[in-house]
Amino acid sequence: MRWISLTLLWFVAAAIPPSRAADNNRDRVEAAQLFEDGQSMVRAGRYGAAAVTFRTLLYVYPQSSLATQARLALYRAEDLEDQEPKVRSVRFQLAGGPALEDIRAYLEAREVALAVQQPYQPRDVERARLALQDLLASRGQPATVKSAVHIIRHGTGRQSVEVLFTSAKK
Repeated sequence: MRWISLTLLWFVAAAIPPSRAADNNRDRVEAAQLFEDGQSMVRAGRYGAAAVTFRTLLYVYPQSSLATQARLALYRAEDLEDQEPKVRSVRFQLAGGPALEDIRAYLEAREVALAVQQPYQPRDVERARLALQDLLASRGQPATVKSAVHIIRHGTGRQSVEVLFTSAKK
C-alpha cells in the first residue's frame, strides 16, 4: 500500500506545472544569457549576429528588465554593422578558367563566407584564395592564386571593397 501511495504522489507531483516563480527565474536567466551572448558577439566584431541575438531577446522576453539595454545594444550593433566595409564585387581571372558556377560551388562547399554585399573580412579573402588554389590543383592545373583588394571610400565615411583573384601557372 505504501508503494502505491508513493507512486501516486509521484505522478501527482509530476503532473503539477512548474511554479510561475520558477518560470520567471528561468526567463531571467535565459534573457541574461542572450544579452551576454550578444555582447560577446559585438566584442568579437560579429555585429550582424549580435543584432539578431538582441532582436531575439526583445521578441521572446519583451518584459525583461534587460529590454531597454538590449534595444540600445541592438541600435549600436546595427550602427557598427553599417560602418563595416561591404564587399562590392568579387572577380576571378584564373588560368584555365573554371566556370563561375564551379567556383561558387567550390567556395560554398568549403564554407568560404566571401560574398557580395556581405561584410569584408580579410580572413575570408585568404580562405577563398587558398580554396581557389586547391580547386585549380584538383583539376590538374596547379597555380599560384593572388588576391588584390581595392577599397573604395564613399563620401558618407563608408567603404566598400572590390576583390580580384588572379592566377599564374606554377
